[in-house]
Amino acid sequence: GGDAASAAIATKLLPLTASTLVEVSDGDAGVAEAVCAELGRWVRSCFAIVAASVPSDTAATKSAGDCTEALIRLMHHRFRHNWEVNLPVLAGAIVAVAERHGREAVEDEEGTTFTIQMVGPGVKGLVRLRSDVNDGASRHAIENAVSIVIAGIGMEAFLGIVSLEEGDGVSKQSGKRKKQKQPAAVGGIHPDRTWLLPVLKSASA
Repeated sequence: GGDAASAAIATKLLPLTASTLVEVSDGDAGVAEAVCAELGRWVRSCFAIVAASVPSDTAATKSAGDCTEALIRLMHHRFRHNWEVNLPVLAGAIVAVAERHGREAVEDEEGTTFTIQMVGPGVKGLVRLRSDVNDGASRHAIENAVSIVIAGIGMEAFLGIVSLEEGDGVSKQSGKRKKQKQPAAVGGIHPDRTWLLPVLKSASA
């Protein structure tokens, strides 16, 4: 009926909404805060509804994937001055997709694999981004977003995506492989990953 047709159109338009809001979120702090507040509401309502239909609904799956790709752009350095308000939105979207699996049977391995495929790039991107920046404000914003992700998807799911034993061999921004001269830290944890330990501890508390 008409409701189904309206829902189908809305599902197709969601990625455009995400892209538009992302593009205007690199303004001054006041604009970014307002836009990200709207993005946050959008993630919790419209996006969460579509994510709940993944992967059984093909159109919803494509829409959720395209929306996630749009939100991943928030990690680009052009948005860096607003990461404090931008990155929690991305983290919220990752959690919204992951929660879809949480409502299903635990033994649904196919669903788990699909969820990891959907949110994996965003989760790994956030973790790698931490190695790309040196200033305290950026690192704090990234750590906060990662903490939101861990609290939302669970430590087990997070560690199923991010390895503590492997470092960031490829720089996300340049795409060039960095030389890794540092040995693995005590306990087999790579130096690029030691910052995750207090974040994991805090998120699971």
